[in-house]
Amino acid sequence: MTRTPRSALGGRYARGMKTLELDDDELRLLVAAVRSYLDDFGHEEADVLRRVKQLLAKLQAEPVPPA
Repeated sequence: MTRTPRSALGGRYARGMKTLELDDDELRLLVAAVRSYLDDFGHEEADVLRRVKQLLAKLQAEPVPPA
């Protein structure tokens, strides 16, 4: 995999769609981690709160059966 040096990106990260395959247990762990991040750190930055909530909604789009 070839990476573009950060300096060539003008200090911005390249954007693109990523696919991440998770089994049910991994998805539950990821959702719990993101919820914990949101709850424990109590970010006051509106943009961070909005993006974390959007990520949680995306992760929970399909229900995962309990373990």
